[in-house]
Amino acid sequence: MVGYQSGKIFVWNLENHVITQAYIEHSQYVRMIKSINNTHFVSVSYDSTAKIWDSSRNQKICDLIGHGTSRVYSVE
Repeated sequence: MVGYQSGKIFVWNLENHVITQAYIEHSQYVRMIKSINNTHFVSVSYDSTAKIWDSSRNQKICDLIGHGTSRVYSVE
């Protein structure tokens, strides 16, 4: 799983070098992606949001907003 400056997140198959899933919701650079468990992960971005995803359904669960105009750099 790789985050890009475009705001996209791609899941890559490392054996055949193809993208197997794309998550396109952030509007700016994806700074960090962190696994929560086997099916959920969180992404943070310079667009002032954090997003929680369900990879088993390939969909966003929710946006975590309220960071004002500050970029979000990491999640712990």
